[in-house]
Amino acid sequence: GFGKVFKAFNTKSLTTVAVKQISLANKDSKKIKEIQNEIQLLKLLDHHRIVQYKDDIRKGDHLYIMMEYLESGSLGALTRKFKIDEMGICRYIAQVLEGLSILHGEGIIHRDIKGDNVLLTKDGDVKLADFGVSSKLSRVQTNEICGTPFWMAPEIISLSGATYASDIWSVGCMVIELLSGKPPYFDLDRTTAFFKIV
Repeated sequence: GFGKVFKAFNTKSLTTVAVKQISLANKDSKKIKEIQNEIQLLKLLDHHRIVQYKDDIRKGDHLYIMMEYLESGSLGALTRKFKIDEMGICRYIAQVLEGLSILHGEGIIHRDIKGDNVLLTKDGDVKLADFGVSSKLSRVQTNEICGTPFWMAPEIISLSGATYASDIWSVGCMVIELLSGKPPYFDLDRTTAFFKIV
C-alpha cells in the first residue's frame, strides 16, 4: 500500500530483484515510521519462508527497498486463475504456518495475512511478504485498525489489540479464500462484514 513494486536487475550481484519504490513526499511521520518499521523487520528476518531483504537506498523523495524476486506472483493471484485442490491448499497453508511460526518466534505479528501477501517461488514454495503493518507484539497499539478488512480478526476490529491468534484467524480466512475464491463475508459491505466478524 505504500508504493509500487518493480522487477529490476542488480548489476552488483547480477541477480533479478524486486524493488519497492516509495514516495516519501507528503508522508506524515506515522507513515514514515511504518516504512522504517517494515525495513527493520525485513532486515531481522532470515528464513526460507519469508521474502528476503537485500538493500534499501534513498534518492531524493523516494525510498527503494530491494527484496528477493519471486517469479510466480502471489498465491491469491494464482487461485483467482486456477482451482487448487484441497491437498494443494494444505501444502501451501503448512508453509504459511511455518513462516508464521518464525515470525511469532521473533515476537512479530504480521497483521495482514491474505493470499496476495503470500508469494510463490518458481518451484511452488511460498514465502510471506508485505510487512508494512507488521509489528513487534510489545509495540502493538490497541487503538489502531490495520490489515485488510475481510481478513481481519475480531480483536483488531473491536480495538482489543492484535495477538498471534490474530494471524491465525487471518490464515483461516485465507483458507476460505483459497477454497472459494474469496474470504468470508466478501459479498457484504465493510461495516456489515465487520459486525459479522466481531
